This record gives sequence, C-alpha cells and structure tokens, in this order.
Amino acid sequence: MPPIRLAVIVSLGLATGANAAWTAVALTPAHGGSSWAWSIGDGQEAGYSRPLFTEHAAVWSGSASSYVDLNPAGASESHAWGASGGQQAGEAVINNQYRAALWTGTAASFTDLTPQGATFASAYCARAGMQGGGAVIGGRGIACLWSGTASSCVDLTPAGALGGALYGLGATQQVGSVNFNNIFHAGVWSGTAASFVDLNPNGFFSSQGGGVDQGHQVGYGFIGSPNSGPYHALFWSGTAASAVDLHPTGASDSAATRMLGNTEVGYATFNGNDHAGLWLGTASSWLDLHTALAPAYSFSRASSIWSDGNTLFIAGYGRNDPANRIDALLWSQPIPAPTTASITIGIVGLQLAGRRRSTSSHP
Repeated sequence: MPPIRLAVIVSLGLATGANAAWTAVALTPAHGGSSWAWSIGDGQEAGYSRPLFTEHAAVWSGSASSYVDLNPAGASESHAWGASGGQQAGEAVINNQYRAALWTGTAASFTDLTPQGATFASAYCARAGMQGGGAVIGGRGIACLWSGTASSCVDLTPAGALGGALYGLGATQQVGSVNFNNIFHAGVWSGTAASFVDLNPNGFFSSQGGGVDQGHQVGYGFIGSPNSGPYHALFWSGTAASAVDLHPTGASDSAATRMLGNTEVGYATFNGNDHAGLWLGTASSWLDLHTALAPAYSFSRASSIWSDGNTLFIAGYGRNDPANRIDALLWSQPIPAPTTASITIGIVGLQLAGRRRSTSSHP
C-alpha cells in the first residue's frame, strides 16, 4: 500500500469540551495527481482521480493509502458520484459513450446500468441498493431510478418535462431537477413520476436539488438567469413555498450539496474563492470549514456528509496551490455528547448521537 499522504491535518475549535476539533485530511493518492471526493457513505468516499491525463473513478476508506482505482477495462475515463452500502455509482466512458456505472469496490466489479436504447446515462447518487441519475433515450432525457440492473430503471420524468435527473436519494424521497421549456426546476419525488413536486421558489429563475433527508431537501437556485446570475443555497421542506435562502452574509454565490438530519453542507464564494461550509437550516448558521485547511488551499467545496454515530464526516475537495493540484478532502469531528454546550456542532450531536446515517452525492 502507498504511504498515507497527509497534506493537511489541522483543527478548528467549534464546540466546547474534549470533542472540539475539526480535522481535515487530504486523500490524494500516491500517484500525486488531482483527486475529487464527491460522496461519502458507510465509511467510504467516492470520487475520481487523475493518475495521468484521464480521470478514473475512485473509492477511499478514510485515508490516502486506501485509494482504489475503479476505472473498468475498456473505459477511457470514469467518475464515481455516489457511495452507499459498499456500492459506488457513477459513469464510465466506453467507446466514446457515457454509460451509467455501478461498482462494489473494485474495477472488475463494474456493472453497466445503461438502459436499453440509451445514448447517454450516468448514475449520480446511491442509497440502500438504489441508484439515481439520468439517461437519454430517443433524444429524450429521463430521470432514472435503478435498483442495481440496467433493466430496473424507473422513469420518474413528470408529464410535460423535456428531461430530468436525480441527484440525491433519501429513505423514501428522491431529489433532482427537471427541464421545463429549457429551464431547470428543482424537484422532489416519492418513487413515481406522478409524485413529482416542483420546488422552484418565487424569485429564482431556475434551481437544482442536490440532497434529501427526513422530508427536507437542499440545493441551489439562480437569481436572474440560469448559469450566469448569482446563485444561492436553498433549503426546502417539500414545497416551493417552504424555501429558505441559506446564502451567507458577504458571499457572492453559494450552493448546498447534501444534508444529514438538520445539517446541510456545501460552499459559499467569498472574494472569488469557494469556501466549504455547513449550515443548520438558516443563513446565519453558516460555518466556514475552509478555515480548517492549511493556507496552501485557495478554495474548497464540501460535497457530502455522513456519520457513523460517533463522528461526523464531510467529503469534498480543494485547490492545493503549492502542489498545483486538486486534493480530495475529508473533514471530521467527534459528535459531542448531548450535554455538550455548543451553539453549532452540539446541535448536530443531539440530532445524530447513536445513529448511523448517510447521504449520497452528485456532480
């Protein structure tokens, strides 16, 4: 096994008592190329790395030395976007076509989830033996919910939509976005196309959903025009009218990517640089995780969140300027006991103590 490469181990005191330190560990593989962590679940981080000039899907188990290259035979490149229960979901480019992919920890375990007749497919999230993503069949995009095989794809695209995709899976709900007249709206489903609820809030031109848990959803919305105007992190409770703007004071842009219990993760942009961070349901609760990184990192993003019941883990990535690369990153902090006095992580401890929970990821 290659040596553990800890480009950064630093701490940020947030809660009082012995469990007050955040640590941030770089997962950069021994090959030294750039790497990205997009998802964390059940003790594994999924993403991709760039060992030479192409990107390879990858999985880690909490350290750089645990890196496994998932790029299957015959694939020119691949990416893993979701992790759950020992499975990794993503895509592999085979014969110049994007194929939805499912792995169980090795390149040889690759399973092609691409539905019959699809010219494009990708799996963006995973949870409890299910995978979510999108495909294109006959020129029409569809939001796809799989259960481990290509033939299991359930089309969740609502009536009247030009296409859609799933980016997050909860215990009973799915979240993503749907294309209405070439404008994307965040949405939430409960397993069928007919169950779709449009989450695009008033005041936002377009939006995308990224994470879902316990009847709540997170994502972001564009103010003005799609993909050009400023965008704000958003938190929903199942309806468009329930939207809460999580945008921190002083930020130019922000996005929420995943959630666990009452904790949301993502990033906000300050002075042109993205900072990984977390929220507890309000804009004022923003906590900047970028300050837990060494000065070598010019930007960072948090992609996903998971807990084993004792420790809170956040996966993401950041720009390591001296090394001229992107590092996959893993933040962690022990969950304080419910009696710990804390205005931030203590609330997380009350929500998660003694429970094993996970979320999936998306690009």
